[in-house]
Amino acid sequence: MKKKVSGSKGFIAGFVAAGMIFGTTALAASNSVTVDIANLKFMFNNVEKKQAAGEVSFIYKGTTYVPLRFVSEGLGEKVEYDGKNKAIWVGKRDGYGINLSSKDYARFDAYRDRM
Repeated sequence: MKKKVSGSKGFIAGFVAAGMIFGTTALAASNSVTVDIANLKFMFNNVEKKQAAGEVSFIYKGTTYVPLRFVSEGLGEKVEYDGKNKAIWVGKRDGYGINLSSKDYARFDAYRDRM
């Protein structure tokens, strides 16, 4: 069964719906950001490295933003993304190395305690 909205109720409902649509558009437009996309030169240990196609670096309010993978790999570090934990690993990943201080044979005080 369809119900008809009459008179002022219909006008108010239409006004509210239009306000939501146009208000959201105005809000999205006011949240714009202006950045300076410059042709930047990147030097790693006195060697120039260029970004891959599609990678973009930019300057915003005096701060330069560069893709993490580009910087990490430029410094010779491995980068991994763990989607399950939403974590980014740069360099050695936890669980892939051995903490020598936890091993008796690597600790000086363990040797001293045996004497």
